[in-house]
Amino acid sequence: MAPVAVTAASPPPAATDAADAAAPVLSLSKVVGGQLSAHPPLFTADSAHFLCIASSSIKLFSVRTGQQLRVLSPPDHAQSHQGNVTALALSPKNPLQVYSASVDGTVRLWDINDGALLKIWSIGVPISHFRIHPTNPAQAFLVTNKSSGRRAERFNSVVFSLDLVACTFQRLIKARCCSALDVSPDGTSLMLVARFKLHIGTLVGKSYQWTYFVNDRKLTSVAAHPTEPVVATGDEAGKIKLWSVLGKPVDGEPLVQTLHWHARRVNHFCFSHDGRYLLSGGDEAVLVIWQLTTGHKQFISRLGSEILSITVSPDMKLFALAQWDNSIRIVSAVNLAVQQSVVGLKSTAINSVAPASAPTSTSSSTTTIAPATSAAPASPTPPHPADDDDFSLDLPAASTSNDDLPLRPLITMEPRHGYIALEGTPGTLQFYNWVADCHVMDVAVVPYNYIPGDGVAIPKVKLLAFDTKGDWMLTVDERRGPHSTLRFWRFVVEHQRYDVATVVHAVASVTSAAFAPNGTVVTTSVDSQFRVWEPVRAGVAWTWRCRSAAYYRSLTPQSAAWSADGSILAVAFEKTVTLWDPASLTLLGTLSSDVPLASVAFASAHCPYLVGVAPHAVTVWNLLTLQVAWSYAAPKRIASFAVCKSRDQLAVVTDEPESATARLSVFRLNSPVPLAVHDLPEQVLSVTFAKADAAASVVYLTRANQLKVLAPPKPVAPVAKPVVELPSIVTNAGARSVFIRQPTMAEDEEVEEKERVGKSAVVASAANLLEAPAHAIPSVESMFEALMGALLEVA
Repeated sequence: MAPVAVTAASPPPAATDAADAAAPVLSLSKVVGGQLSAHPPLFTADSAHFLCIASSSIKLFSVRTGQQLRVLSPPDHAQSHQGNVTALALSPKNPLQVYSASVDGTVRLWDINDGALLKIWSIGVPISHFRIHPTNPAQAFLVTNKSSGRRAERFNSVVFSLDLVACTFQRLIKARCCSALDVSPDGTSLMLVARFKLHIGTLVGKSYQWTYFVNDRKLTSVAAHPTEPVVATGDEAGKIKLWSVLGKPVDGEPLVQTLHWHARRVNHFCFSHDGRYLLSGGDEAVLVIWQLTTGHKQFISRLGSEILSITVSPDMKLFALAQWDNSIRIVSAVNLAVQQSVVGLKSTAINSVAPASAPTSTSSSTTTIAPATSAAPASPTPPHPADDDDFSLDLPAASTSNDDLPLRPLITMEPRHGYIALEGTPGTLQFYNWVADCHVMDVAVVPYNYIPGDGVAIPKVKLLAFDTKGDWMLTVDERRGPHSTLRFWRFVVEHQRYDVATVVHAVASVTSAAFAPNGTVVTTSVDSQFRVWEPVRAGVAWTWRCRSAAYYRSLTPQSAAWSADGSILAVAFEKTVTLWDPASLTLLGTLSSDVPLASVAFASAHCPYLVGVAPHAVTVWNLLTLQVAWSYAAPKRIASFAVCKSRDQLAVVTDEPESATARLSVFRLNSPVPLAVHDLPEQVLSVTFAKADAAASVVYLTRANQLKVLAPPKPVAPVAKPVVELPSIVTNAGARSVFIRQPTMAEDEEVEEKERVGKSAVVASAANLLEAPAHAIPSVESMFEALMGALLEVA
């Protein structure tokens, strides 16, 4: 196919005109987190830093400290990628520059030192793989995807050769569902795996001649040997096969060697730069190091979660492992120990790391890169995003959650430091600093060793609650069966961590838990009872005990909440909300609802409202009148909601179970009219209110492992006009003035009064005259006689 002439586009300027659209009540102010392990990390040339893809951004970390140093393509910038980044490649010309390819159909060149965008190549279709020619820095290879049927897994992949200097590209081959791409060290061969086939392209003249080989199982990865004409492939059966298919025509059997240790699929593998070793990983959470000449194997086991990709540093002293728990672990090649770990935002509500290169339907299989102009093109429009908060409950999508609770918390704002707390890996709590965008600590609620395979009983932290100061934490976990385990944790200031104080086993499955302002806890269970727990001090240690229990008409309680002063306990039983005296558990009154309620929550001490939430409705009662103040019938399913006690606001997220969009509505508790309504272009798993600032910021969790913050726009202070002080014509000369007559005590009082009035009028008129602008003041010559005549006394 003949090359197609194209030109590259210059980087778009940053958007500066904010008058094109009216500012919303809440706007996207911060995006943190992201899928760090969806794609292989990339070491810098000095092996001191590494780059990793975080959804649509690129983050630079230090190998020594693990600290995040810089963000390329920040999500809130007009020059950033508008879709998930799928591949990174260092520039062979300048190791301080990096190429990035994205599903937004662009290839961008960045400066690593200052994060500046240098150049853009607009392809127009999603890019799933990208490689730079090893010997020709001006040439690159990329793979684009195009849907070929109704099912998402049926798509065609097209491989292109891109000239980065001349800005021309040429179509090379079309294959079904390309899963990996690589280039031989000399650049004369191109290889890709697509389903059961290994495609090999050999450069003959100026074109590639293609042949393919068939494997008995689906292929998952491919890599070229750095020193020999050998290609390695990994498949779903756990086998790694070496094929001698490069450099010359294949006569006879091309298969050279088979390496088999993995019991399940091989997710990824790579060669060391000298070609002596091969490193492989899968869902066993074990890194296997193969010595190719002898067949000897070394293992690094118990790495915590499935290995998704492996990268070897340029000096071959380090291995970077991207793993399923959204973490990147740096392993030393000297002692085979984990040297550093970078942990992203984790959530068990996200079943797996979805590939960022999902195919998108396009009208044609080839595209033209946007032409360059002398002026910079218009900036692309960023995608629309679609202090105390003691309560937030959420409903995961029915198709992705097996939770038996209709509403349950996924993220909770920790009151002591303002961190986000959520269940990370199974049985573990993660504390994440959403302000600094970094992992803080993990709390192992249930001791658990990762075991691959189906049918394994995985622990689950169902509920999480904190007291108002963050001194106590309550977790509810389950494995299998109708029983839960309560664990009460106390924060140890000396060690800055939570230590377990009391464990209560074999409690009937708990449906909700909440702390009172005085430190007691209420839990509701499926055995139709709710229980009140209190701490008891035994010497220097603390223990918890069940103080009392109650029930109401044999109904199953769904949720419980305390008033802001702790004087009322509200428990929701299906369509009835009961109000109790916490001290004696005496029934004070009841409130009725038209639909079964899943959760209840109080407002602040100055707001007499109680909120009840059902899967499709919100009801607000006035506790002064025990009547319904207002109600809201949601047009769609309520996926999540949060009540901010400090501001008396309610945030409600509605969506469809299979929809990729959501709507966020913010209400005041005294009005059914929403303060703000936002359409979000993504699925929202959980929502809460921020604690770290005084603004009414809303934080929500997305399926892309991101926390996004919606905040009101900052007030713009009016620009004060400079005040120019003009000199006054009157001076406090007193007796030193030879022009103004000084009155004496001997003068007539009538003459003195007339003189004072006359002088005051003259001074006032003169002062007013000189306060005018300079160009409007009369000349001195025209004013002199009249002014002197009024001031001087005629003899």
